[in-house]
Amino acid sequence: MEIHDDDLSGPDGDCEPCRIAYTLAAALESNNGPAVSAEVIDCGTVSVVTSDKDSRLVVYLEVVEKATED
Repeated sequence: MEIHDDDLSGPDGDCEPCRIAYTLAAALESNNGPAVSAEVIDCGTVSVVTSDKDSRLVVYLEVVEKATED
């Protein structure tokens, strides 16, 4: 995946994975306080690091098309 510079400026860009990643990062930080630091590091990718720097979780998002009923 590639970084979408104009989309990574915030959760209001045109790229859906980037918007979702920003929403997820913000939710992780607000719900966990200073225990974690979350940032969008790539299109649809969130890096989460614990405050003691012992643990790192990388979340990769994939947007799939919802099946429609015919």
